[in-house]
Amino acid sequence: DKLSAADQKYIEDNDDPFKAPATPAPSTPAPSTPAPATTAPTTPGASNTASSKGKPWDPPNFKSLRQVPGLPKKDKKVWALEPVVTKSNLAERVELPAFDFHDRPSGVLSVNGEWYALLLTNPFKTHRLFLCNLKQGTVVATAELEKDSKHLLAAVSPDGRFVLTHHEVWANKEAGSASIWTVEGSELKKQFDWKPFETTGDFWDNRKSNVSWGAFADPQRMLLMADGYVVNWDPTTGKANYQAHLKSNLLKLLPDGKHLLAVTDDAIGVMDVTAGRLLFYKGMEVFGASAIDISPDGTKLLVHKSNSIVILDFATGQPIKDIIVEGSNSDTLWAGNDHILVGGKDLLDIEQEFVCWTYTGQKTTFTAGGRVWFLAAGSDKTPSALISADLPHPEALAKIQEAQKDPSFFALSPGTKVNLLVDVPGGPVDLHATLEKKLQAAGYVYDSLAEITLTAKSYPGESREITVSDFGAHPSQGRKYQFQTNITSLQMVRGMTVLWSRVSGSYPPPIFNTQAGESEAAALKRYEAPHMGIYEHAVLPKYMANPGRAGKTEITPEGLD
Repeated sequence: DKLSAADQKYIEDNDDPFKAPATPAPSTPAPSTPAPATTAPTTPGASNTASSKGKPWDPPNFKSLRQVPGLPKKDKKVWALEPVVTKSNLAERVELPAFDFHDRPSGVLSVNGEWYALLLTNPFKTHRLFLCNLKQGTVVATAELEKDSKHLLAAVSPDGRFVLTHHEVWANKEAGSASIWTVEGSELKKQFDWKPFETTGDFWDNRKSNVSWGAFADPQRMLLMADGYVVNWDPTTGKANYQAHLKSNLLKLLPDGKHLLAVTDDAIGVMDVTAGRLLFYKGMEVFGASAIDISPDGTKLLVHKSNSIVILDFATGQPIKDIIVEGSNSDTLWAGNDHILVGGKDLLDIEQEFVCWTYTGQKTTFTAGGRVWFLAAGSDKTPSALISADLPHPEALAKIQEAQKDPSFFALSPGTKVNLLVDVPGGPVDLHATLEKKLQAAGYVYDSLAEITLTAKSYPGESREITVSDFGAHPSQGRKYQFQTNITSLQMVRGMTVLWSRVSGSYPPPIFNTQAGESEAAALKRYEAPHMGIYEHAVLPKYMANPGRAGKTEITPEGLD
């Protein structure tokens, strides 16, 4: 920050002045079906002139591997991204074989949205792995895995040639492994296993050994993450190129295969994965973020944090709106440009900020080609299918538009009169005025005689006995204390019907420290205090549909019922 403007620009443009910038791999059209790889992955231990240090697929020396810095809490440069438009040229469905009752599905999508790998794990039978071509609407290759195998899906390459799985372990001195699979005819064949993060020493220890995320930026750039570190590998040579200490557990590789979005509790950043360079980042309160996604037209970005969804302008990074929802969920994604599918099932109208439809029965949900895809499983003898749809589908859209003409559709909307009841002993003296302002911000009109009431309450919960013990000590050696929980709530009610609710409680912490001169009992008292932040940070939704007024659609292998 103390460098001159010219020097800062030089470093930003060149990243490492003493090293030539990486040359992007030429982009070639992906084949309609995966052809045998002309640059097949080398097996561990084979000679490889491209790897300057160690053998191919050996874990690199992380102390000397080029490192991209992580995301701080402050802004860097001006956020500037060109829209990444998702084009729809995919099939409408992919037929799949019948599922067993105990099959547990999980899947990963290629960065270009044309390939989908599906893994069915079963505690009683062999696991099944499928590689699907969404452009052709076919299953290209399959594999069976032993039932005691611990493989988890990580990534599939944009040309459909490589599938990456990983295997987590929790032993103190054992590192997690990863596996490369390639297509041979109609089968997926595992080429080899290796431990990408196996190492010793204080800098890179066993806590960072399990792969938690993976993606192929292109056929020659594979990204693996462990404990906040993202490492760029070349799957054709087994060589690691750089590491990025993003300190993030929520990543999104954009459809261009070049930009990686990273989210921490207090920042969002963008990295150029081709050059291995952090472009810009901005401080933002996104604590508890569980999902990030870009709209099909490339203009909007969503981040699902705890209890709300933040929508940002994709080009500038500026917040557009913050929509209150119930809880965070990793299955939240865009359904077109004007709706968000919350938790993979609840269709949220982002303009009027209410759930207008619900989709149920699917095993998993993802987006590809600008459309929402549902995995619909049949019975043990009935074929299953991947089904795509534009949401809301025509039947739902017609019913939503018709229902909204009925004045009784919404319980609350801008202009609705709302009463306010505050029963919070020991709360802020200006709490009533604070909540009245929040009613006004949502467009409601405060009226002490209104039928609908916003209630704020604080009251004691249960008293429980807890045991406090030192690190390494057996619980039987701990000290007994009584812990008094306290509940705070904020609810919108009409008679006995709760239209909207937020509840928070004080609970014993799993780990706590005593302050200087403070006893354990006094420290626990601090945690008993009611959480008043629920009132300060509450954002009331502008629209609330009456319970039961939003429609529902069942997802079946035949389609949307």
